Amino acid sequence: MVKDRLKGNRSTLETAAEVIRELCEPVSPPKRTLDYRNYFCARNLDNKEVVERNEPRRAAFYAAVVEYARAYSEIWDELEAAGYSPREAASIEKEVSYFQELREELKRAADDRVAEDTTH
Repeated sequence: MVKDRLKGNRSTLETAAEVIRELCEPVSPPKRTLDYRNYFCARNLDNKEVVERNEPRRAAFYAAVVEYARAYSEIWDELEAAGYSPREAASIEKEVSYFQELREELKRAADDRVAEDTTH
């Protein structure tokens, strides 16, 4: 049923959003790009030891961004039918886009070579 599919897709989207927000919770305020870079990479990008030590943290973030984008792509054209207001739908779209851009920025900062996904 369509209703069940929408409910499942909404649940998947909300779970993915929760996961990424939990991963980002320790990032120091005001949570600008530099703050994320400091947390997920290193304050000093020349310190390759710290950048390497934070690789598992970045890998979890990268995977969470991919999952969030994937969940969004499954429901983006039915957000209203799934119970989201137009304002909420716009906010979700903006957040997914932000995290995708942030993921790319962190990959560049850490000089990571991550297999590309097809969620863009």
